This record gives sequence, structure tokens and C-alpha cells, in this order.
Amino acid sequence: MHYRYQLDSSSKKFECPNCSKRRFVRYVDLENNAYLPSHIGRCDREVKCGYHCTPKSVVAYQNYEPQLAPVQEPSIPFENFEASFVSEELYKSTLQYYTQNNFVKFLKAELGEDVSQQLIERYAIGTSKYWDGATIFWQKDIKGEIRTGKVMLYNPEDGHRVKEPYNHIHWAHSLMLKKGLVEYFFLKQCLFGEHLLSKKGRKVVAVVESEKTAILMSYFYPKYEWLACGSLSNINKQLFEPLKGWSVRLYPDLGALEKWKEKAYWLKKQGLEIVVSSLLDGQATEEEQARGLDIADYMLKDTLCYQELMQQELV
Repeated sequence: MHYRYQLDSSSKKFECPNCSKRRFVRYVDLENNAYLPSHIGRCDREVKCGYHCTPKSVVAYQNYEPQLAPVQEPSIPFENFEASFVSEELYKSTLQYYTQNNFVKFLKAELGEDVSQQLIERYAIGTSKYWDGATIFWQKDIKGEIRTGKVMLYNPEDGHRVKEPYNHIHWAHSLMLKKGLVEYFFLKQCLFGEHLLSKKGRKVVAVVESEKTAILMSYFYPKYEWLACGSLSNINKQLFEPLKGWSVRLYPDLGALEKWKEKAYWLKKQGLEIVVSSLLDGQATEEEQARGLDIADYMLKDTLCYQELMQQELV
């Protein structure tokens, strides 16, 4: 089956017609490598916005002016393509300069030098020169291949992402294309931390949204193997396929519980053993709900209390 229209696979985002945030991914017509009209696409703020206008939902959209899309995708099914990979040389070149890495500075301030070094090595945290102080979270799959890397900028004092004057997120594969390091890159993301599954054991696999949360939680609650999906919109059959045969627990951010339950329902249909934790929703104040805190935020606040609560979940 051939697909004429697909969501743009580059990192380019537009202003969402619903929430006005620059988090909107537009659909591309693969026959002419052009964007469909500006309202046809999906906002990646699934919880706080949820806008999604598909080409099928629009009766007529032939009379639009084409705008060149940044990357052309062949019009054949996604699953029939082999993933592109980042070179080992490029990957290894980022595993240094940690004194200039804002996220690592935050880790060392919170957890100390020795623990931070262990986490850096465990999750292959890199340093990017794209922004001063930026971090790169490499997506390393179960075979050890590098699918891509998410480049992000953090405040070294509080560990929060820098979102002003814009959201500081970029992608390694997009930068490779921009610099001419590769002519073409077919992206198939994997779970952040997926490479840890190559060490067979009977640990529970816990999945959270952010890479930062997975890293912190692997220290706070090492009974689980902590992975991150990067975004609620990323949760799908292909991404979770390597988790078959494992016992999986999902830890949604506050405000996202019902969305994650919906995703888990369909993943169970694919044969995965999944439980969605509602731990945070039982503890949160209205203000914390509005802020969308995650499990690591609570662990940083009161480690022993939340370690005990997580243990009680298993009883």
C-alpha cells in the first residue's frame, strides 16, 4: 500500500492553529514534496492541545500553493524501510566536554560526581555544540545502532529545559542533513535507553516521557530499567516492539494519565504486558497537575517517600 500524505519527518515546527504554540507538524504531499494547507497537521502537545487535522478529514485541498518541504520521503509504507544510522565516529565525538554540558552540571550538583559519571556512561549522554551548554540524548537501539540524537538545552541550576525565547530542541539527523554529512536519512526512532535491554534480566521496564526523567529514575529506583519515549505522540507499536516479553510499567506525567491508558490499551492488543501507574495522580495538588510534574520531580523533592510508594504499587 502506498501513502501519498505523511507528517513531515523533519524537525520543522509551525504555529498550531488551535493553541498557537510552535509545536505543529504539517502534512506533506509526497508526489510534489509540498506542504498541504497550513491547518492540516498535528500538534505534538497531545495532552494540552490535541489538535489533529488529517488530509482525509478535508474534502478539498487541491488548490493550495506548494511550499517546499525540507526533506522528501519516498511514498511507500514506513515499515518497509531500513532505518538510517548515525556514524560511530560522530556519536563518539560527543562523549566528552562534560564541563560545558549544562545537564551534566545539574546532575553533578544533585547526585555527585561519581553517580553522574555512571549515568553518563550508562545512557551515553553526549555534548552538543549547537547551543552553548547543550546536551545530546542518543537513541541507541537494542543492537547498539544509533538511530538519532535529541539535542536539548537545560538550565544548569534547576535542570529545567530552556524554553525562552524558543523551545531549545533539535535533532542530530536534521543537523547531519543540514551540514551535508549525509544525502538522505530515513528516521526510525527507538526508545531512549533501549540499548539497556540487551542485558537480559528480569527487571521491570519502566517507560517515562522525558530522557531526563529516565536518567534520574535509574538512580532513584534502580529496581527498574528506565527508558523514555520522548513524547506521548511517539508511543506506537513499532517503538514498543522490543519490549515484548518484558513486564512494562508506564509512568505518565501529571495530566496525561488517560492518554497513556489509551495508548496502553492498544499496545496490549499487540501482545505487550503493560501496566499504567496512577501513582502521581493520587498525590498531586491542583497546582502540580497544572505544571505537569513527573515522577522524577517528586523523587527530587522527597526520595524516600516516593520510593516507598512505588514499592507499595507492587504489593
